[in-house]
Amino acid sequence: MDLYNVENRLMILECLRENSANMRIEQANLRDRITQALVRARTSLLCIRQLNIELQEMKLTVDNALANDFQDLADYDGPEIDEISENILEQPTIEVLDETAQESPNGASPDQLNENDTGIR
Repeated sequence: MDLYNVENRLMILECLRENSANMRIEQANLRDRITQALVRARTSLLCIRQLNIELQEMKLTVDNALANDFQDLADYDGPEIDEISENILEQPTIEVLDETAQESPNGASPDQLNENDTGIR
């Protein structure tokens, strides 16, 4: 290729001009995609912060409720204190077992399902 030839120089300059125009377009597209990603990231961050605040409020509410329950329990001097303590500790387990039994096929208890389950599906 003869670099002193005017036609060759014009062709090279045209290619360089086209390359620079394409690079500007690619950079503008990249800038737009980065901007959109930043907007989505900021939105997600705001949602996460809001959820964190709500979670802290829920934790505080639960802690206060537990403190009140334990304070009420500590203040109570009746003879049924052991029975009340056992009921409090057993209650979540009973609810979970009841829900599991309702979901089991043919009304079988979770224990029966475990005994009859062969592990083959």
